[in-house]
Amino acid sequence: CDRGFSARPADRARIDALVTQLEGTSLALSPTDGLSPSGALPGEPSIVGLWELLYASGADVTSLGANPLFSVGSIFQDITEPPTIVNCIDVAPRALSALPPALAGSLDSTFRLKVYTRAIVRSSTRVGLSFEQFGGQPLTLLGSDSVSTLELPKLNLPFPFGPDGPVADQARNGVGFFDVAYLDDDMLIIRQNSGQGAGSGYFVQTRAG
Repeated sequence: CDRGFSARPADRARIDALVTQLEGTSLALSPTDGLSPSGALPGEPSIVGLWELLYASGADVTSLGANPLFSVGSIFQDITEPPTIVNCIDVAPRALSALPPALAGSLDSTFRLKVYTRAIVRSSTRVGLSFEQFGGQPLTLLGSDSVSTLELPKLNLPFPFGPDGPVADQARNGVGFFDVAYLDDDMLIIRQNSGQGAGSGYFVQTRAG
């Protein structure tokens, strides 16, 4: 079902049931400890790492599949350097998919969008996020991956974002947060509460690094 983008109602119901079964069986008693300087408790799986999206129920992610201009590639949550968490989405021009494979390969251009956030631990399972910067990185350009070492300058997000803006304050105390529903060595499931209804949902991710 392409990470939830094309999931049918029956698919969603079946996955919802599986996620509900997993909740409460997490191997980590305090999964957000991994975001603190002291790290995860000895013997417990750590949330620190690179996580790739397998499935999302939140409309803010699943709606990306309907974008008429860009097709969505891999989606990652990079938690390798906490408390910074980087959300990454790889995109490519959708028109390339209509071209013959040989021609599409020679024109292949993929870009990685990045949103930099700062994790604010609110409990043993709950994390608020302060959105701070936006950046990007070309992965391929016209069939060449020689540009993949380039990194565009990060742009500070304007007010009301940033460490001192009201959005950051809401991440510490308000309705914008995610709960770690399940964590083991290979899988992370988070439930997001954006405070905006349509953006809420859960995300199933597998460890990619």
